[in-house]
Order: sequence, then structure tokens, then C-alpha cells
Amino acid sequence: MKRLINYVLFAAFLGGFGFHSQAQIAGKAAGLVKSNETKMTCIFAKVIISNSSGVIKNLKTDMDGKFKVSGLDTGTYNLTIIYPKHDTLRTTIHIVQSTEELKENIYNLDPKTKVLSTAKVTGGGFKSSAMGLNERKNDPGLKDIITAETIKNTPGTSNAGDVLKRLSGASIQNNKFAVIRGLSDRYNFALINGAPLPSSEADKKAFSFDMFPSSQLESMSINKTATPDMPSEFSGGVISVQTKGIPLKPLFSIGFNLGYHNLTTFQNFLTYDGGKFDFIGIDDGTRALPEGTPDPLEYRQSSKDEKAEYTKAFNPNFAASQVQALPNIGFNINLAKPFKLAKKDAGFNFSTVYKRNYNFVNTLNKNYDGEVLVTDYDDGLHTTTTFIGSMLNFTVKLNGSNKLSFKTLVNVNTRDQVIDRQGKNWDSEEDIRAVALFYQQNTLISSQLVGKHAFGKVGNHVFDWNVGYSRINKIVPDFRRIRYRRAFGAEDSIPFNFAPTAQPNLGIGGRFFSELVEDVYSANGDYLLKNIFENKEVASFTNFKSGFFVQQRVREFNARNFGYIKYSTRNFDVDDTQDENSILQADNIGRGGFIQEENTNPSESYDGLSSLGAAYAMFDQTIRRDLRIVYGARAEVFNQQLNSFKGQDAINVNTTKFDILPSMNITYKFNEETNIRVAASRTLSRPEFRELAPFTFYDFARQIEVGGNPDLQRTSIINLDLRAEHYFAGNQLVSASIFYKNFDNPIEQVTGSDITTGTINTSFENALGAVNYGFEIELKRNLSFLLDNPKAQYKNWKNYFYIFGNYAWIRSEVDVTNIPGAALRPLQGQSPYVINGGVSYNNPDKLISGGVSVNRVGKRIVFVGVDVAPDLYENPRTVIDAQLSMRMATKGKWERLTLKLQGMDFLSQNILIYQNLNMDHTDYVQGESLEFRVTNPGRRAKLSLTYSF
Repeated sequence: MKRLINYVLFAAFLGGFGFHSQAQIAGKAAGLVKSNETKMTCIFAKVIISNSSGVIKNLKTDMDGKFKVSGLDTGTYNLTIIYPKHDTLRTTIHIVQSTEELKENIYNLDPKTKVLSTAKVTGGGFKSSAMGLNERKNDPGLKDIITAETIKNTPGTSNAGDVLKRLSGASIQNNKFAVIRGLSDRYNFALINGAPLPSSEADKKAFSFDMFPSSQLESMSINKTATPDMPSEFSGGVISVQTKGIPLKPLFSIGFNLGYHNLTTFQNFLTYDGGKFDFIGIDDGTRALPEGTPDPLEYRQSSKDEKAEYTKAFNPNFAASQVQALPNIGFNINLAKPFKLAKKDAGFNFSTVYKRNYNFVNTLNKNYDGEVLVTDYDDGLHTTTTFIGSMLNFTVKLNGSNKLSFKTLVNVNTRDQVIDRQGKNWDSEEDIRAVALFYQQNTLISSQLVGKHAFGKVGNHVFDWNVGYSRINKIVPDFRRIRYRRAFGAEDSIPFNFAPTAQPNLGIGGRFFSELVEDVYSANGDYLLKNIFENKEVASFTNFKSGFFVQQRVREFNARNFGYIKYSTRNFDVDDTQDENSILQADNIGRGGFIQEENTNPSESYDGLSSLGAAYAMFDQTIRRDLRIVYGARAEVFNQQLNSFKGQDAINVNTTKFDILPSMNITYKFNEETNIRVAASRTLSRPEFRELAPFTFYDFARQIEVGGNPDLQRTSIINLDLRAEHYFAGNQLVSASIFYKNFDNPIEQVTGSDITTGTINTSFENALGAVNYGFEIELKRNLSFLLDNPKAQYKNWKNYFYIFGNYAWIRSEVDVTNIPGAALRPLQGQSPYVINGGVSYNNPDKLISGGVSVNRVGKRIVFVGVDVAPDLYENPRTVIDAQLSMRMATKGKWERLTLKLQGMDFLSQNILIYQNLNMDHTDYVQGESLEFRVTNPGRRAKLSLTYSF
């Protein structure tokens, strides 16, 4: 915390100094120079700025192909750009006042021709959204990207999960886990600023993308095809999160927001006594295991009287109290500044985000044994979520050839929940009343030291490197559950009673503690050698790239659970109808009452270690200026170790695999605006630690148990892709893609055959094989084509009114020949279609902008069934969001104040998990399908105010 405060003070000092001194500069301009032939930036290109008096400035582009000029009087100047093997560009450049917004002009250079011609200038200060499309257009593979500018103007994008589902073929499960091309989250790989992200979940291979607020994002992208320089452990896509870098001008903004949820805000809401730091999402130790509690073996071997004394040290409060839910609140601060550090260009970007939300939903929670209803519960979920995150990115350019960056991010995301359960257990013929108090604190720390170095007269040699460290710390302290019962048919005057069994049972009364810590260390280096082969006659050139990647993951998971039992059945003397706040007080602990018994198994702790070493070689070859082939191979050595128990038997997993993973991406440039792409690759998906560990975790809210399987094998995947894409001026495109994937040993989460206890038991299994195939179409188009002169940009509202959408049609088939009588089915998590679409209006010269978006995902298997229990599906639902943004004035201080109103999930359609028994189809049929879980998510609204200084 002290270090974070120092960061803030340092940033504020630099920001204040910069804002004071910026008035000393008369004017400024910036540009990015790129090659129309290689699609790469032009490093060390000569840039000359002149007027009628002669040369005013003589400089070079840096290793990113960028240049920046300052200290000139405002006005228009002549600009000349010279770069070897390219036509000289001659155009004009406009020097703007230091108080105006500085935009980065993009200058594209044509290759040298026999007849000298004037090169083209593209754009007059591209927005980041247009630059994102330019990056997508020139990427060697199939890449979908959304930038900060688009994120800002897209409705319902408060976190990275919201942003992700706007990309083609992508959807979000449970509001945070990525599903790409119908493939579940375990088939994706996540990067932050080029370094790998650890799995944020204790019970699955996935990253929770709601841990990133959208305000911290520079861009998000999905690479759907592999190149040798990318991680190989994916099939759906490599999701890359880029946090904001150093802006061209100083920035200081403060934002505040209020949120409303129609089922929660100003309604009765359940909570309980927690710690004094709960408001910032950090447990102060209130929920920690009491000091002096012995280890599991010693606890078990203790006498009953000793256990009674241990029990008294635990928090006896299992009750919830009722309050009125306040509106959701949040604020953010962003401070960024370019400056000089020892005469070197440098800069920083600092942001802090705080959010505290209250959410109530009602879930109908049922389980069946065949067609027989086993449990029928009505659950009220009262959830308080707290998020606090800070980001600091610092960059210094040592000179035009060398740049260093340090990027760090610290996020704390906490869920504090009361689950109030009422209902019936038909199996035991009892009415049930239960309460669960659940607290989960997730902390993410991610830091990278990044370097970029260019060598040679024209920067033909480029070396990039990244050293990263990430830590996920997930704690569940004192997860408390208590259940009361009453026999069917009893009079209302008959009270419920707390009746623990002879053996400790957490479902009846007990508590659970767990902590997961995972550290990820990584380093990678990429060496690019440009233009190693050249054939002028056929306009062919070849770039070569090679590099390495090393990663080590260290995970430790520990859990303890305790259940209440009677000290003595014969001498029991407690009124077992006392409420949740009284029944387990100290007076009822000990002889004649209750004690807490340790119920921890050895399998509830495990540790894992994995090491990955990779090296690759890649050729990027352009033939006749219209055909580009990127090909090569990646070699990987992977070792995975896990130590745990299954029952009392030790489990020791130690596997080493070596793989050669070839890939090829071919791009045919049909014309300047149209690409046709073909790609083929082999990738992998390895078992996650949690999927291997035999430990079984009980999810009270969803009534499922999740256990691991140490016999899992890695999955090998063959990927084939074809895409055609056309780019229009003004940030517009249309594209169509076809894909096919073949899986060997796919890993899926499957259900067990016994659900008679009212709990769905799940584990992980390898299927024999599977295929996944489909197509995607995407469109982003403004209405300028309706104008008589479509090229008259920025003259009519139709240029700023966009229609956008993408549609994915997906099918998959799993090989179930090893399961007698089993029918063909899709992969777990695969939806037959994904739809994203909407309209937006954004004119920077006007006060008002806004838009409406829609998202719909087809039905998908949540849990794979077995022969006696069919698959469980999630029913499709449509989500509609809208946004209206308004600047308060066009000039003056009020121009800096922006108001934004967002509405989310207007339709509020139910989230429905169902099963079809004895039916020859899988579509939901009301009154016939068995409804396992039904939740109404409610509608949300948010009002935000942001002021930029």
C-alpha cells in the first residue's frame, strides 16, 4: 500500500510539473510512417519539415516508426519523408496549438518504382478505432480487435468481459469467461501486455475477464489463427489485453458513477457482519482461521473437550441481517503525462478504479433423479461486489533505437454473498431453510519489463523482449453454511430445527477455508531481421523472425473444512430450534451441545509446478506485392507436476512432452482494400492443475461438486481457416470466414451418474475426438454510401452513423463411440450461433453520441451428461444494451465535462439451465424440459460523470 501511495504522489508531481510547463510550447505535431509494401513501420526514416525560408526541422522516426515535433509556430509546413527503397513522400503537415488535441497522422510510403510518383498520405490523424482496423488488415493471421476509442462508444462495456463479447464469434459465460467459436474457456489463452495471464479460478482453466475495467484498456484482440511467434496452447483464440500506454499529451481526468438495479436498489437486502476493510474488498482477518487452531491431524486426535474449546474460537454468527440496498457507486482517476527524464523522452500513465455494486437475484434451484424431483429450492442471492484496481505504465526512450517500459497492474475483486434458501427436499421428505455466507477475494498482480531495440542504418534488425511476473491469490475464508429442516405436512406453528448428522456434513452445518496462490514467471525474446532476401524483378522480399519463450507456473492450493456434530447424542440438551445467530453460541458448545469436527481430507490440498520452454523460427515472405506467406514452426518442451491425494493414496503426476507445432498463414491482396487469407496450424490444450487434482469442491449456490482427474491427457488440435475481408474508408469493413478444427482427446467437464443427493457431481474427462467447424460474417458500415458524394467525409450525419454486427454459425461433433448407446452431441460450451450487432452515432463535433447493441448466444451444453443423465443445456437469451453520451458544452470549461447514461439487459430474459429426458431433441420446451436452474438477472442502469482537466 505504501508503495502504491508513492506511485500516486510521484505521478501527481510529474503531472503538475508538466501541466505548468506545457504552455511554453508554441505548437506541435506527430506522425507514424509505414510501408505500403511490407505493412511494417519505417524505422529511422528521414523527416524534413520546411517552409519558404528553408529547412526548419530535420529529424528521424524512432524504432516504432513515429516522430514528434514541437516548438514551431502554428500553421502549415512542407513535409518530406525519405526512406530507402521507397518513393519520397512530399506533402504538408499542420502544426496545432499545444492546447489542442494532438493526433498522430499516418503516412504510408509506396515502394520505389521506375517512374517517380508522389506517395499517398492516409488519414489526417486516425482515431484509435481506425488504427485498430489497420492493425487487423496488416496482421499476418486472422485477428479481431477493438480499441479504446470503440470501447468508449460501445454500450454496456464496463469491463473486459463486456468488451470481449463484442468481437466476432466471441461470447461470455457467467459474465466473465470467454467462449470463442463455441469453444469453452479452457481452449483459450490470455495475455496481458505480451505476458501470460494465470488461471484466475480454483476450479477451472479460465481467466475471469471481469477483473479488468474497460477504462484501463488500450485494446483487446483475439488471434484466431496461430503463427510461430504466438503461444500454442489454444484453439479458440489468443486473447490479448493491452493496457493504456503513454499519450501524446498530458491527461488528467476524474470520473464518478451511480448504478441502479431494478431488483436490488432501494430494496431489502441481506448482509452480515464482516471486517472493517470490506468496503475496499479486503478481509482484515475477521474471517481468518482462528489463531491457535491446530493442523488437521492434531485437531482430529484432540479430545472432545479440546475440540469444544477450539470451536468456541470460531465466529458463531451464521445469521444475515436486513438492510436497504444503496445504489452502486464507482469512481476513477486517470493521470498521464509525457515528459523529459535526463533529456530523454519519457512518460507515465496511472489510473485507479473503484466500484462497489449490490445485486440481488432469485434462482429456482432444482435437481432430478431421472424424472423424479429430488430437491426444489428457491434461492435468494444477495451479492456485494467490490473492485479496486490501479495501473501504472512507465516508458522511457533512451534514444531513437532503444526503449524501455515498465507496466504493472494490481486488481482486487471481491464477492461477498448471502444465499437465503427455502424449499423442499423430496428425497428426505423435509422442508428446508438454509443460509450460506460466502466471501471470495481475488487479487491479481501483473508486472512486465519490456524492451525494444533497433539496429542497422534503417532499423533492419529489431529485438523485442519481455520479462513478466503475475500472481493470482484467491481466498475463500470462513464459507459458512447452516441448514434447518422440518418434516413434510407439519403445522406452520412447528418450528424448523437444526439437526446435524453423526458425521460432519458441511451441507448441514459447517465452514470451509481455502487459499489458492499461483505465481507465473515468464520471459520471451523476439529477433526480427527485415529484408534478408530480395528479388527486385518480382518485387519479392523476406523477413525472418526467431525467438524464445520460457514460463514457470507454481501453484499451491490448501483447504480446510469443519462440520458441526453433537458432542453426545445421549446427553444432548440444546434447543435445536434456536435461530442461526444463537444456535452455535458458546453456551451451546461442549458437553450437552455441539462441537466442530475437522472434515478435511488430504486430497483438499495440492501443489503444482509446470515449466515450458519454447523456440521458434518464422519466415514472412511477400511475393509480387500481392501474396504474403508467413510460415514456420514452434518447438515446445513442457513438464507438469502435481502432488495430491486421492483418498489416502498419494497422487504424483509428472509428465514431459515435446512437440513440433508448424503453422502457415497465406494472405492474397486482391486489391488495396481486399484480403483473402488461408491458414493452417497445429495447437495444443494441456490439462490445468485443477483438472488433474482429485480435490472436490462444493458450490453451494449452483449445487454442484467439481472434482479432478489425474489421468487426463493433453489435447492436440488441427486448425484450418479461410477468410475474405474488404476495408472501406472511414473505419469500415466487411468480412467472411470459414473454419474447421479437429480435436484429439478433447477435455470436457462431465457429470457423474449419481445426483440422488440433490447435488450435480462433475469431473473432467477426455473424449476420443471431436470436430468443430463453422463460418463467421462481420460488417461495420456507415451510411455514407447513401450520399450523392460518399467521399465528402465529415459533412453529413450519415458519415457518423454506423451499423455494425457479426454472426457466427458453429457446429461440432464429439466422438462417443467408446460410450455404448451414446448419441452424437456438440462439444461442451459450444453454441450453434453467436450474434452481436447494433447501431451507433458519434460525431466529435457534436455534443451527443450514443448507440444500441444486441447480443444473443445459442443454447450450449453446461455439463456433459452420462448414459443415465442427459446433457444439461443453457437456453439462449438476448441481451440489449444502450448508451447515450453528452458533452456539456462545445467550448469553455464545461466542454471538459461528459455525462454518460447506460442501460444494460433491457429484456432481462431468464438464465435457464435445463435437461431433456426421453426427448429426441435438445431444444427447451416449456412444461416438458426439466428446469434445473432459472434466474432472472434484472435490468441495470448507470449514470457517469467525467471531468478532464
